Amino acid sequence: MVLHPAGPNTDLGAMEHRHLTVMMVDLVGSTVLAQTLDPEDLLSTTLRYQKLVEHATNAFGGSVLQIVGDGVLVVFGWPSSCENNAERAMRSALRIHSDLAELSGPTELQCRIGIASGVVLVGDIALGSNIQPDAIFGSTLNLAARLQALAEPGGTLISAATRALGGEQLEFDGLGAKSLAGFDRPVPVYRLAGETRIQVLDKDRIPLIGRDAERAQLHAAWSDVETGKGRVIYLQGEAGIGKSHLIRDLRTSVGPQAWVTYHCSPFHVSSPFFPFISQIERWCGILDSDDIAIRRNRMTEHLGNILDDDQLGTLFFVLAPGPGDHGPASEEALRAEIVTIFRRVFEVLSREGPVLVVVEDLQWADPSTLSVLQAVAEHLSKLPVLLLLAGRNPVTRAMEERIPSLQITALSPLDDDTAAVLAGAASNAQLSDDTMAQIVTRGNGIPLFIKECATAMAASPERGLGAIPATLHDLLAQQIDEVGELRRTAVEAAVIGSTFGVPMMAHISGISEAEADEAIHQLASTGLLQHLPGTGKNATGAWRFRHELVREAAYQSLVRDRRAHLHRRAAEALNAQPEAARKPEQIARHWELAGAPGKAVAAWIEAARINLRRHANQEGAQHVRNGLRLLQKLPAEHREEAELSLQFLLAAAERVRIGYGADSAISAFDRSFELSKKLGDRRTLVRAGRGLFTAAMVKGDYRKAEHWGQAMIDAHDDHHTCMVGNYIRGSALAPRGQFIAAATALEKAALHAEAHAAEAGNDPDVAAMLQIESMAALVDSFLGKTERALARAKSAVDAAGVLGQSLTVANAMHWQTEIYMQTDHPDYPHMAKTFAKIVRDSVGPYYNAVATAHLAGASIRSGEPAKGVALLQSAWEKMHATGAKAAGVLVHTELARGFLALGQIPQGLEAVDAGLRFADQTGERNYEAELNRIRAALLAKQEDASDEAEAACRTAIQVARDQGAALYEKRALEDLARLRPVDPEIAARLAKLNDAGVSA
Repeated sequence: MVLHPAGPNTDLGAMEHRHLTVMMVDLVGSTVLAQTLDPEDLLSTTLRYQKLVEHATNAFGGSVLQIVGDGVLVVFGWPSSCENNAERAMRSALRIHSDLAELSGPTELQCRIGIASGVVLVGDIALGSNIQPDAIFGSTLNLAARLQALAEPGGTLISAATRALGGEQLEFDGLGAKSLAGFDRPVPVYRLAGETRIQVLDKDRIPLIGRDAERAQLHAAWSDVETGKGRVIYLQGEAGIGKSHLIRDLRTSVGPQAWVTYHCSPFHVSSPFFPFISQIERWCGILDSDDIAIRRNRMTEHLGNILDDDQLGTLFFVLAPGPGDHGPASEEALRAEIVTIFRRVFEVLSREGPVLVVVEDLQWADPSTLSVLQAVAEHLSKLPVLLLLAGRNPVTRAMEERIPSLQITALSPLDDDTAAVLAGAASNAQLSDDTMAQIVTRGNGIPLFIKECATAMAASPERGLGAIPATLHDLLAQQIDEVGELRRTAVEAAVIGSTFGVPMMAHISGISEAEADEAIHQLASTGLLQHLPGTGKNATGAWRFRHELVREAAYQSLVRDRRAHLHRRAAEALNAQPEAARKPEQIARHWELAGAPGKAVAAWIEAARINLRRHANQEGAQHVRNGLRLLQKLPAEHREEAELSLQFLLAAAERVRIGYGADSAISAFDRSFELSKKLGDRRTLVRAGRGLFTAAMVKGDYRKAEHWGQAMIDAHDDHHTCMVGNYIRGSALAPRGQFIAAATALEKAALHAEAHAAEAGNDPDVAAMLQIESMAALVDSFLGKTERALARAKSAVDAAGVLGQSLTVANAMHWQTEIYMQTDHPDYPHMAKTFAKIVRDSVGPYYNAVATAHLAGASIRSGEPAKGVALLQSAWEKMHATGAKAAGVLVHTELARGFLALGQIPQGLEAVDAGLRFADQTGERNYEAELNRIRAALLAKQEDASDEAEAACRTAIQVARDQGAALYEKRALEDLARLRPVDPEIAARLAKLNDAGVSA
């Protein structure tokens, strides 16, 4: 049928994309005939030839679209799609040649035929005030014409696509690749040789009926569940292999007390927890139109007797977040809460009897769902629960490691006997043996293909053997055509996505909800759709296509204008939903396909922000990349501002997900800095500069870190920018051992901070001011001003706690803990544990690695050096995994300290040498003096190495004195005094440092 949809007034409104087999027939020698025959005889001969072609093609389901003189254009698969288009076209070509040879007349007649298969644009088209029916466009048409021109008189040439779709009953001769006019590369060509005389029989028959082995495995697993032992099974196989059917069979035969099914979706691979969220919404009867209060009430009503208040609060945060809701502190914490919730739900369900839990289409699961699923799965194995996972992809090593009890069942194609049984059941035994054999051969053991082929043939037995589908594409197009006038409903539903409801259907179709509900139910009665019911009196049901491939076939038939119009209406409907029900990633997809890149980018930005707030950083980063992909389609005047927002979101996601030194985060901040300068946006330039500074610091590139501070100062001379720029300079100078210069830069930063605070009034950049105070405290510690350092560090931590920003708190505690380490403070072990606890779930992998290093340092100082060394090695690996290369000198200093405590002198000296090499490579020299002092202590433990020990100690003193690191100069002098107890020069220098208030 030809679809005439409502919508935009376009000339292509009644056209659609179709996979057709196109035949071009041309009479040989028509010019000669015109010269030799009487005009009446010529007309009679031409008409008989045309009628012959029409009759021969109609007999095989072809449709004559155009007759121009002696040329005839025939298509197979239009106006109604049929299976096996290519084979029917080729059989009709053989019939044409045969009948034409028998056509009586004054002269012998021959024709040339070309056949090609592919996607074309076909349908009624408006030409001015006239309508041209059954117009056809596309390269497939051109290819058929070129093949026809190349064919010999009485011959048929076909394309490679047509050959691939040809039946086993036909024979072909390969002619190699031919250069054809209009094609930029040689095209493979085949000659149709005729019908084969070899009878095609069933092949590879195996004496097993049904999936006996797989069924036995599932039933054995269910028996275990009935005895209280849980099982986890992964059913793996390609699309259509029968995973869902096997699961339904188990559910029907064992009748579990309870079952829960989660459906993953190809449209939600970056929507965190989508399968869980959609199932809970159906379970609780939550409508898209429900506001936050109603959503929360329904979750409380259905789950309040299962979950405690904190667990319900987590669900509120995910499904119905209110203003000011922050939820769990991090991505890991949120996932842990979700895991606890689902464990609780299934614990309660399993008390009443065995439970079947199914997760379908695992290949489309979002990363958050996979993480939770893997954590829940092993727990379910301890309950009377059978967890069935179904997916196309092979199981990953990570999943096998996370779920040790996982059993993998890979589904293979059916054998021919089983395929024949399935075909007979699907057709109610209405098909002939020959037809059944054809279906088995075509099905290749894939149950979906076999079942659909048999069902289609049984529904239209008049089509005979030619009704065997040549491709699944053709078959699915036929399934859509056979719903008749409901085709419009199917096509419009296909635009919405994998699942849809009545309100959305009504909106994009421009009809009432009652009309939409009736149309959907009528379409469902054809078997094209299936219902996903909710529960409870307020529950709403959703609909989905019985096969995703059916949806794709319906969707791909739409022309661009009509498709864009429907996507626009879908986006508008989704955008009008209450905020709690908004799904910006779906809105973005619809706007993008509607040809509205500006609105699509805005929706991708919204989706990314929501996911970052929910700690779903991987999905958020993907949303950002989707937005970046569309930038070139935006007007030039809006492109840079949109890109700036996207780049900041990408940097935020990647630095938490991977680490501060992640190349992807650095690249995003770098581009943000460039855009900020170009746009003259001081605020975003400072933000980007901070990100680049942090990345450079953790990668140990301190000169580049200082460069970003100076670049900010050079770009803007206001107090806020100069405050941040000088802070960055001071922070970058300190690791290089330039403590006096660092202190000077930080003093400048503090002066600008005072001026900035006066200018900003009630809205100063408190976080930056606290960072200045924390870094100044650390530099004071190096300078030997221990009391002031401790006081300033505590003040910064206290103020950060009041501010309540997790990153600011972590930063302040980082430097306070390092000061405690430098000074061997008695509370250092307690401080290290506190720091580790604070950063564990809040600020990403880099700070967690730093916290591990401090736990190591505390262990070494608390009499557990072996534990400390092991922790340090682990921390160093964790830092490298984030892209960080900073703190190498400090880490090796602490390693050497640990080996010294263990009495492992060679290992300690190796650690010292590695630390010194690191200092030379990176310029990181803040702990160079302490590293040399520990070298001296290690050498002092060796025989005949006293001179080397003294030399190392003197090196430590000189390095510390050059740097102004009075803390470490005094510590090294005290060690040297023990080696040279009567040296007056040493005593004098120590006295001077003591008089200056330096403590070690």
